[in-house]
Amino acid sequence: MRHRILLAHSRQDWLENLACLLARHGAIPTRFMALESLGQTLETQPVSAVVFSSLLAENTAAFCARLSALSTPPTLIALIPQFNPLLEQALLDSGADDVLLDSYPLPALADRIMLRIARQVLGRRHHAVRLGAARIDLDRLKAWRHDQPHPITRGQADLLRYFLAHRGRVITRLEVTDILWADSAVDPDGRNLDVQVGKLRRLIETDPKIPSLLLTVRGRGYVLGEETSTLQTSANSELIVA
Repeated sequence: MRHRILLAHSRQDWLENLACLLARHGAIPTRFMALESLGQTLETQPVSAVVFSSLLAENTAAFCARLSALSTPPTLIALIPQFNPLLEQALLDSGADDVLLDSYPLPALADRIMLRIARQVLGRRHHAVRLGAARIDLDRLKAWRHDQPHPITRGQADLLRYFLAHRGRVITRLEVTDILWADSAVDPDGRNLDVQVGKLRRLIETDPKIPSLLLTVRGRGYVLGEETSTLQTSANSELIVA
């Protein structure tokens, strides 16, 4: 599924750069420099996420409340010009899913948007995700392998959400550390990712020793796919299953 994302900001360069980054994730970004036009678009087509600068809204909290009241509310990310805990809390209380500083690095912002969308879409549409040999309830942290209960942690569920949101794309160690585990005390050499991937393989793979879903791309990271033949790697990478 390609996610339609609406971007609203007063800076044209910011809009263009973030749109390019989101397009690389497979999203369909649409740029606006005024919230009025953005609101009209929301009324005519389904949207996965809205990212907007709070400086464009006269009443930012009211704008968040309006969007969160939609029958299928989009993931809503508000950008504020400076640290303001009172404004941040007001936006979260009004329905914003995330509040970030306007200076947040764009590559990290693009990754964060896609992760937020994955969490919301999976939480809304799937009580349990079926993947390989497993059935997994990502919100309740319950999993079954061949219909037998199997343990799963919050960290493993979040990692699986991220793989599902970027299915078919190589996920690097640095990406996981920066996006998913930025606030966690994980080992700096990235071996924790190998451990967690191994545990996910024991859950979803028919034969964890010969994985066919969650694959290793040597020198780059991991990729979640459906068929090995459909996966694409760069000329400098080798797809392996070890």
